[in-house]
Amino acid sequence: MSTIALAMIVRNESAVIDRCLASARPLIDTWVICDTGSTDDTISRIQSALDGIPGRLLHQPWVNFGTNRTNLLREARSAATYLLLLDADMTLVGDRADLLHLTGDGYYLPVHDGTVTYWMPYLIRADRPWRYTGVTHEYLTCEDPVTWARLPAWRVYHHADGGMRADKWTRDYALLTEAVAADPTDARSVFYLAQTCRDRGDVAAAITWYRQRVSLGGWEEEIFYAQYQIGVLLAATEWTAAVPELLAAWNLRPHRAEPWYHLACGWRAHQQWHLAYLATQQGLALPEPDDLLFVESWIYGWGLWFEHSLAAYYTGHVREARAANDRVLADPTVPELWRSHAQKNAQWWS
Repeated sequence: MSTIALAMIVRNESAVIDRCLASARPLIDTWVICDTGSTDDTISRIQSALDGIPGRLLHQPWVNFGTNRTNLLREARSAATYLLLLDADMTLVGDRADLLHLTGDGYYLPVHDGTVTYWMPYLIRADRPWRYTGVTHEYLTCEDPVTWARLPAWRVYHHADGGMRADKWTRDYALLTEAVAADPTDARSVFYLAQTCRDRGDVAAAITWYRQRVSLGGWEEEIFYAQYQIGVLLAATEWTAAVPELLAAWNLRPHRAEPWYHLACGWRAHQQWHLAYLATQQGLALPEPDDLLFVESWIYGWGLWFEHSLAAYYTGHVREARAANDRVLADPTVPELWRSHAQKNAQWWS
């Protein structure tokens, strides 16, 4: 069986590091963790949590994410067959038995992050010449040709509460603004600048940068998501303008149902029930895709069914509405607020 080394960079992760290491400990043979300037008890917590497992604790000054992560990979190159790449505010669910027949150079793991799921290259051959590009929202590259596969049985959960996130939006905004100023055609930096503006609450700037990202071309999934976010952001205040933007997003990737969900929500809010019914029918015909970037699994699982129950009821398809509502109530992942709405609807429609 291949050996696994946990490889991480950390700084001031006292509040979350125990949770991360407890999840990874049963799955690793060794570890290489680089501290970039902790002033809390992160280091002692690492030593305690991984006691009994051989490993190396390194200390390096902070430069940026790309540089520090690349340095870590170089230090860990001979540590094991594969490197498991996690951040301190993540947890991992997996089984070592799933690794019996690893042959690829790298494996994408599903990351569950709030309401979205995406795939990241978090298990890689240690001896390949990897490097990270970018000062933030960095991405992994290799100097040699490499083979990739997916490992769906190992699931990463991103809790987004690590020590490096306290000033994340301010820090990322400054770094990405500088990167885009230096190279306006840097599509990845433009995309994450749009994301950062959205997360900071600057909707107008986010829409501007999302439009810029669409115009740059390149990776189809990123273009789709940028176009989709334009529609989602406009939907809050300019519904008429949002509709063609959401339709344009769906047209870019017609196997994605998320635009139909937001169209259904908007038409329902404006009591355009037949349009809402049409939108849910379109969305429900699409299975959850295997795209890498930001799939909103809950929309496929129960979100569209909830909207369909309402649209069906108010267009006279009462039996269909009840059946859709029953599916929502039967799903254990439905949040309590939406479950209570569905329970009230069940009583009202009985």
